[in-house]
Amino acid sequence: MALFRNSIRLLTTGLGFLIIGIVLTVMTLGDIIDNAKTPADYNQLQMEDFKEGMMVEGDLPDNYGWYENVTRESDSGAKNVVGYYYLIDAGDEGLMGLYTPMKDLIKELDKQEEEGNDYYYGYSDTEPRTVHFKGKVCKMDSEDVKYFREYLSDQGLTSSDIDEIGVELYIKVTDTSNNTPVLIVGIVISVLGLLFCFLFVRNKMMGR
Repeated sequence: MALFRNSIRLLTTGLGFLIIGIVLTVMTLGDIIDNAKTPADYNQLQMEDFKEGMMVEGDLPDNYGWYENVTRESDSGAKNVVGYYYLIDAGDEGLMGLYTPMKDLIKELDKQEEEGNDYYYGYSDTEPRTVHFKGKVCKMDSEDVKYFREYLSDQGLTSSDIDEIGVELYIKVTDTSNNTPVLIVGIVISVLGLLFCFLFVRNKMMGR
């Protein structure tokens, strides 16, 4: 019975490691491949140029505040904000989103919005700082679209205005500095999972 339990433990551990390793590897490898692509210049694109899946890099001259936040519930039940969607220009005539969970970038974007309001309302002669970014264009889901349209409506745009200038895409900007270490961890965990599965099969063949 103990041997049976050990064999089952080998299999469940191996499958668990294998699944976790494959998920980490696939997700991280996808990010690495995306970041290896030559990004389009955000500052040269018009609203019709933005396509799902493309990489974009550039200097954001302004943003119009955040319209949606992403929360995560802790073990204690408290909800913590882990990311924000900001309203930005999509070329000269469109509007789209930019999402980031990066604290430093969030601080820069919040400061940029504050400086932009002060400049455009005449409280300051200094133009807002530019914010450099690189990210992937993603399609908004139904909830994203809801918050996006509600925010534009609150700014005084009509439904037809939003249909005309609203681009239901956002640029996802995340920290990619740890991609390579995470990929290595994913591969190692996958190999360990395969090893445990191999030991389970060997034990079964040997009648253990």
